[in-house]
Amino acid sequence: MKCLFPAVMAAVGFGITLLATGCDALAVSDYGYVKGQTRAYSRLVCEKKIGDAGEFHDSRMVWQKLNGAKLSGKPAVDGFLASVSSIQGMDTFYVYVHSHEKLDDQRIIMDVTMQAHCVVNSMTMVYDNTIWRAKMLWVRTGKATWKIGAIAETSARVKTDPPKDVKPL
Repeated sequence: MKCLFPAVMAAVGFGITLLATGCDALAVSDYGYVKGQTRAYSRLVCEKKIGDAGEFHDSRMVWQKLNGAKLSGKPAVDGFLASVSSIQGMDTFYVYVHSHEKLDDQRIIMDVTMQAHCVVNSMTMVYDNTIWRAKMLWVRTGKATWKIGAIAETSARVKTDPPKDVKPL
């Protein structure tokens, strides 16, 4: 029994540390959960499972492309996902979170960069990226359920390098 005490105390201390730091390994906060959901969403878009990715969107979602019309509901969900999946040569999709703010118990907004990594020519190993900034609003839709409530693109979609100051989810 004496030998187990230090191991048990170490495990308890580690658990307390994880809870205190909000480690992404355990979604102990709303933001930790939303960040994990953003990572899963990005993976589905990357795998071209657009129907599954659509399940992450709230049915009342609003999407606005920079200087474009504001769409809401199913047209917004379908329009955004179609705009991403139609990017020529996209083989990987990433979301970079620059900052986040919990507006209230029902909403978290994230300032993100979205990146579509594209294969221009696989034979000569030529690649490029379509990059754009956006505000991504997550809304609580149930006791422990969050969905994408809005995506407002804040920059044009351009061919450039991804951000270097933050890692993708």
